[in-house]
Amino acid sequence: MQLHLFDTTGHDLRETVSVTAHRAAEGLEKVGIFALGTSEIELPPRETTVVANDCEMEREVRAFGVLPHMHYLGTTLELEVSTDGTEWETAYVLDSWNFDQQEIEARPLVLPEGVMTRVSCTYDNPTDDTVVFGESSTHEMCFLVLYEVGPQEISGCVSFGNAGGGGPACEPEGNEMGVGAPCTAGGGECAEGLSCTSDQPGEDSETGFCLRIGGCDVDADCGSGAVCCSPAAAGGLINICLPEECRPSDCEAPM
Repeated sequence: MQLHLFDTTGHDLRETVSVTAHRAAEGLEKVGIFALGTSEIELPPRETTVVANDCEMEREVRAFGVLPHMHYLGTTLELEVSTDGTEWETAYVLDSWNFDQQEIEARPLVLPEGVMTRVSCTYDNPTDDTVVFGESSTHEMCFLVLYEVGPQEISGCVSFGNAGGGGPACEPEGNEMGVGAPCTAGGGECAEGLSCTSDQPGEDSETGFCLRIGGCDVDADCGSGAVCCSPAAAGGLINICLPEECRPSDCEAPM
């Protein structure tokens, strides 16, 4: 459970959340969260804008439920899939988004390993201000959260922009898991399950280091000299492993 509340009253706030527990039946399966989306959001005033993020699935995801998430300016969220990156087929669409009626929808959805995915979010900005990504409801988000059977972890395919940036300049050495190893854009040098910072959307540098997106809860999951943290650009949805010396100031320890 996550609440990100912004106090504009100048006084302390108290929030009460109720949770109802049910006794589970036998034979339960482990489940996890796989998020798709982007933080690369910049909505010009008085315009309709579409933002999108393309990803290639590194493993199969078998989802049983979906949770689309935007804020007040969102109108439509769509997930498309492609086997060749040229012809796309709609796998899920919500064209009547209502921020005040957010629900997890029971929907079986299989994304095979190697398939290309594209999450598109459409916004209508009637204001005189440019709206960007952020946790406040006056900012925007673009995420499709999949609840999957199998891996008991939070992971995904989300463009963070500068996921490895925002902190001090660093030239790390790779640890025993490969986190921090040097890499180049499109070079494929990172170990299985790791990604190169230079391959992240919005990154201009041809060289970077290997990091792990998802699959960590504590620093020990990331190996020696590395930390597990949740970048603000991921909306608190995904944790990443990266060298401690390269940790951005807005990448906080998981709750």
